[in-house]
Amino acid sequence: MSAKITKKMVEAISPPPIGRLVIFDSEISGFGVRVTPNGTKTFVLKYSMANKARWYTIGSYPAFSADEARREALAQRGAIARGDDPASYRLSQKIGDISFEEFASQYLQQHADLKKRARSREEDKRNLKKHINPALGKLKISEVTPLHIQRLHQKMSDTPFAANRCLALVSTILNKAEAWGYRQNGSNPARHIEKYPEKPRDRIVTAAEIGRIGKALRHARRLNVLHPSAIACIELLILTGCRLQEILTLKWSFVDFERSSIHLPVSKTGTKTVLIGDAALSLLKSLPHSSDCEYVLPGKVFKTDRKTHHYVGIEKNWQCVRKVACLKDLRIHDLRHAFAQVGASGGESLQIIGRLLGHSNPTITNRYANLAPDPVQRAATRISSELANRLAGKPLS
Repeated sequence: MSAKITKKMVEAISPPPIGRLVIFDSEISGFGVRVTPNGTKTFVLKYSMANKARWYTIGSYPAFSADEARREALAQRGAIARGDDPASYRLSQKIGDISFEEFASQYLQQHADLKKRARSREEDKRNLKKHINPALGKLKISEVTPLHIQRLHQKMSDTPFAANRCLALVSTILNKAEAWGYRQNGSNPARHIEKYPEKPRDRIVTAAEIGRIGKALRHARRLNVLHPSAIACIELLILTGCRLQEILTLKWSFVDFERSSIHLPVSKTGTKTVLIGDAALSLLKSLPHSSDCEYVLPGKVFKTDRKTHHYVGIEKNWQCVRKVACLKDLRIHDLRHAFAQVGASGGESLQIIGRLLGHSNPTITNRYANLAPDPVQRAATRISSELANRLAGKPLS
């Protein structure tokens, strides 16, 4: 797409719904205006140096007018014709001016806060504060080497999951440093560092353990020692197989009682519809429904807007439940595994279980096949039990 870039033309451009839109000038080769979904408009110059495409950022609109940007583009075109590389020159100016910690802050503001889910943003901030910035923060963004990152990764070897998440975040930040002109292209020092092996943290939840959780919840409800939303949350997690955030942020408008389903406009795998059983449906119908709160699990009323927000204190309440149920090693996410395990052990296909859990990738569902008792083992148990009953002279069933 090309047109002469003028003030009127730039102001008329509508932001694209996704991705970035670049409109090139019809007169100056490579001169263009880049538009992002949030409406940011930036003048750029695309050119080739050593058979590689390069991008030079002229400046954002309206800080740079269209006429100023055109003059700068013409000037840089002249420099390129003389063999100069304006992007590399700007890179050399930027490199000495910013630390990893300062650039990470820019990454959070200009990328994570705009494009990542709230939970992912909080995880990024926590990992930066606790692990990454203490190790890399004071280094210049250009000074970060594979050795620096390797030391950070090795220091966290006792927690391989966390170590790998930090490695991935560092790599993402350094990729952005390249894209935004703070490091040379292809210089990411994290790309060759191997992740630690990660074993799936699946834990089988037995029928007896589900019974103990139920008993603990009934005891808590009778004594009024837990928040009602916490009790309902745990029950819904068990009965639906949904993820924790999907239940905590569930709104009444998402629930379709007629079709026995929950429509989730935002989830880990995108928009999805979850079919729910009669038990889950009955539980939802039994919960108080106030016109003052749009959430199924209401929490506190915020003084700032006087609105009731969704419940957020589940972790503390879950600790109490699993202590009473004597299940100290059970994570709240394992309740989702329980849903899958009961389905698998009951003979449901992995395709059906994957649909119920909202998996976008069948290989993820395949993990749950191991949670079901081995059919050969079941047969051995049934046959040996029948033979033992015969040996004991018990009547056959």
